[in-house]
Amino acid sequence: MMKELAELLKIAEEVELKKTFSQSLSTGLSFLFSSFLGLYLLRYQFSFFGRNILADVPFIVWLCLHILFALLFIGYISAAWKRRR
Repeated sequence: MMKELAELLKIAEEVELKKTFSQSLSTGLSFLFSSFLGLYLLRYQFSFFGRNILADVPFIVWLCLHILFALLFIGYISAAWKRRR
């Protein structure tokens, strides 16, 4: 009885980990898609006398935001992995 209960608990933890991973993966992919789409659309709306205003905004800020989100994503996955153990 206890072995069966332990096996069921182990299976439930594996299912929860897979669910957490798929949720965080879909969140990360949707963030990347929306940010690329947003930058593409904003590129054509913010023009001032024929000059693109977004070209004046440093690319480093945009890159840092994506790196920050990637670190949060990796932290979320590692926390879920540690919680499994």
